[in-house]
Amino acid sequence: MSSYEESVRVSLERSVILRLFFWRGIDVSGSVLRRLQETDDLAQLKDWRERACHVATPEDLFAAG
Repeated sequence: MSSYEESVRVSLERSVILRLFFWRGIDVSGSVLRRLQETDDLAQLKDWRERACHVATPEDLFAAG
C-alpha cells in the first residue's frame, strides 16, 4: 500500500470513529479528538473503531483491555 493510500485509510478510520459516536449521540471532547488526530497507526485506529461501537464514553477507547 502506498503512503497516500495509507493516509486515506487512516483518515477514513478517524472519520468512522467520530461518526459512530455522533450516531450514538455521544459528544467527543477536544482531548479525544486530538488523540485521534495524532494517531497514524492504522491497526490502532481499526481497534478503536471496533471499540467505538461499545464503549460508554469516547475516553474509554484508550483504556487498556
